[in-house]
Amino acid sequence: MNKRSRSLLSAVLVAGLAVTPVVARASCKAVALQQDVITGELAVALIDNLDHTATSPVVVIGDSVENHALTADRLALSCSGSSAYAAEGPKVFVIDNEQHVEVDEIELPASVHGIELTQDGETLWVGTVDGIYTIDNLNDPVSRTVSLVLAGAAAASITSVNTPSGEHMFVVGGGAIRVFDAASLELVANVTIPSAAFVDAASCADGSLFVVSEIGGYVHFFDPVFNTLIDSVGVSAGAYGVDVDPDCTTVFVNTWFADIQMIDVATRTNLCTLELPGSANSFGLDVSILASGELGYASSNAGDGAWLYETSSAGQVTAITTGQHGLTVVAPRCDADGDRVSDACDNCSETYNPRLGTLGAPEPETFQSTTGEQLDDDADGFGNQCDAKFVAGGVFVGGADVTHMRASFNKARSGSNCGTSGAEACARYDLDGNGDFVGPPDMTRARQLFGKEVGPKCNACPLLCDGPACP
Repeated sequence: MNKRSRSLLSAVLVAGLAVTPVVARASCKAVALQQDVITGELAVALIDNLDHTATSPVVVIGDSVENHALTADRLALSCSGSSAYAAEGPKVFVIDNEQHVEVDEIELPASVHGIELTQDGETLWVGTVDGIYTIDNLNDPVSRTVSLVLAGAAAASITSVNTPSGEHMFVVGGGAIRVFDAASLELVANVTIPSAAFVDAASCADGSLFVVSEIGGYVHFFDPVFNTLIDSVGVSAGAYGVDVDPDCTTVFVNTWFADIQMIDVATRTNLCTLELPGSANSFGLDVSILASGELGYASSNAGDGAWLYETSSAGQVTAITTGQHGLTVVAPRCDADGDRVSDACDNCSETYNPRLGTLGAPEPETFQSTTGEQLDDDADGFGNQCDAKFVAGGVFVGGADVTHMRASFNKARSGSNCGTSGAEACARYDLDGNGDFVGPPDMTRARQLFGKEVGPKCNACPLLCDGPACP
């Protein structure tokens, strides 16, 4: 995170949270499932991934006031961030994150404990107390179908994993890890761990590791290529929510004691522990790491709700309270270009352009402008790396744009003598964000983009703008 926004790294409560009005960047958000401490109502809150505040109002789902099962896998989020899916009782509720409203509900034969989207976003896998199902044509109520995959199999959590043989769905529950081919629905492996009461699961982005939390106080490390158990690591108390950072170096576990334990993947030893605020009787529920790898969300049953924390240290956690129990929280993690900015928040979602000040990218200069902390020197929501459109009109990069680029060649990127007029800010012609001048790499990038449409960018872009080009 760059210097202009580094103060956001302080830990903040997020699922029963300080509220701010809904803004245009609705899809650049995490989703949190929370429970009213008085009525028992369940609701979905959106959490802004830039300033880490919640939107208002929340979306109330269902009409039950019972004590809901404390499973950590009852939310799913589309890669674009535009849709969320929340399970309550035997139903899955479909939520439009752009409008922040419930748009549909899908009923299953039994109470739902775990859900997961396939990577194309077209199918939702659903684990219930007595069977595993798929929902195809998820967003089309007319052609939507609910199909039984395996009867009599309890499922607490479902995780999509990239393997050498394609996308596999790992379904855990009832002391078993069942592996299905996502396309054929074929059961390809069934590994049992006697007496294990599984709660949650997660995998590395490269498909090299799958981890499962167990209420008995263990995290199980599983090889998803050979479908074998590697190791079981004990934690201080019952293990609930679990996640892995983008580098696949650290596993994060939320425990019965409402603390986050960090486990080194290479050595499978405990690194450190972050205690979450709350009463002595509070216990931890879910944990979710953001695409940047720098921050994570965690929830507990405490009236305080859920928390934002730094993944690199066990630092102080600061609370903002609304009195809601945080049950589950999911941050957008799809990252097609690997720049540690989730697709739902990326101003060049298919082109590597990390936030300034991260992953070796330089800190922002005073003459530069950013949207969502990524370089965007014309502040149009398309990052410099995927935007060589310098002339108004149309969406494709053409000859006139290249002419403007040539007129700016070898000029200082901090200057204001670029373009064919010789009076434009030069920063917008600095496509790679490096060097002191608009140079050969920028010209090469413009040629690569010639004839192509600008972008693509996230649905919510432009995000928060900072710099001289901002309106």
